Amino acid sequence: HNCGSTLRIYFRYAHDNGIVKKDNSVFVLKDNYSHHCKIPTTYSEEEIRRIIESVERSSSIGKRDYLILLLAAEYGWRAGDIVNFRFSQIDWDKNVIRFNQHKTDISVEYPLLSSIGNAIIDYLKKGQKLSTPTVHSIVMKYMNKADIKDWKNKKHGPHSLRHSLATNMLKKNVSMPIISTILGHQSTETTKVYLKVDVEKLQQCPLSMPEIYSKYYKLVRCE
Repeated sequence: HNCGSTLRIYFRYAHDNGIVKKDNSVFVLKDNYSHHCKIPTTYSEEEIRRIIESVERSSSIGKRDYLILLLAAEYGWRAGDIVNFRFSQIDWDKNVIRFNQHKTDISVEYPLLSSIGNAIIDYLKKGQKLSTPTVHSIVMKYMNKADIKDWKNKKHGPHSLRHSLATNMLKKNVSMPIISTILGHQSTETTKVYLKVDVEKLQQCPLSMPEIYSKYYKLVRCE
């Protein structure tokens, strides 16, 4: 992507300054590069379990932290949705949570899991409000406490737990539309980024390399 962009700039410069007669930049085709195509940071289900179990829940701070980790890991909520979570979003009769996502304003609905319901009752009755930076520091704190390997060199905020939820569901053959609905995406195209980290399925996709007979290439067989 960067080489193509540089070549186009150079060819335009060469043409504009009379170095060449033809603008060759038109022959350097644009690619499909997207700034959103980076590989998501994910953690295994075992690592997520260790992070959640590392919380000491006897204190009010521990109860808060436990709830935050559950909302990020079990529902894949963004930090903005976690800090804006309120009792009024819960339908206790139908055991569901409904709200409009803070980032997209898309309406979403989640089943009220018993583990999360108990954690909510345990903490939200205090009526305290969190900030987004606090959520990030809480997730980072328990990754360190759970001794997660190499976490400092990876993304380690609540969004990494969101990525992990999607990826671990994909590994269990949960369909893309379901994952997309859980994450609150408007389209499965957004969710497809997680296909890049499903290594086991990617290994089933590569095509065999055809043999090349040319005086310019030496055929090398890989065992």
